[in-house]
Amino acid sequence: RAFCEVTFAGYAEAVRDPVEAVRMVDEAKKMLKLDDEANDHWYPSSEFDVEMLTKCNDYVKRTFEGDRYGVIKSDRWNDANRWLLNGEKSEPDFGFDSTVWNAPGNVLAGNGLARKMMEDANASAVHFKQTYGRRPSLAVITVGSLKRYSHSDRRLQIYSDPINSWFSKTKSGEANGFDV
Repeated sequence: RAFCEVTFAGYAEAVRDPVEAVRMVDEAKKMLKLDDEANDHWYPSSEFDVEMLTKCNDYVKRTFEGDRYGVIKSDRWNDANRWLLNGEKSEPDFGFDSTVWNAPGNVLAGNGLARKMMEDANASAVHFKQTYGRRPSLAVITVGSLKRYSHSDRRLQIYSDPINSWFSKTKSGEANGFDV
């Protein structure tokens, strides 16, 4: 459990400041003399490392729910078990501890609901394209501005990836079958 808590905290730090996370890993590599092994696991470029970490962070942000990264639902856990066991049957939720992998029950976890709505919208867009031979179009009109949306780049960095965010409407639309 302690390992998972530290891992979740590490996800959060890497998402919030990928440049600092890369610097810390570089420091650890020097302390452990990993660069002295002629190891080819790392391309020797901080810019490359930040770019790769940012891409990994986009995947991790898809697991954000409630107040934490790394949330896993039991159906996803069971799918992973089936894959690991090459399709052999295992008992449902084998090894799954919901107290570790789920968001706390007292926190509203809207990301899961948003993911489900996005899946439904994508299915609708696919059906529309099959029926009418083109992608559906969506126009977004912004009237005025709200102070709470003035930090959209930072919110996108911390809470979502570009293909699933209100703060990147065109990319989200493209990824889900809509022309925006």
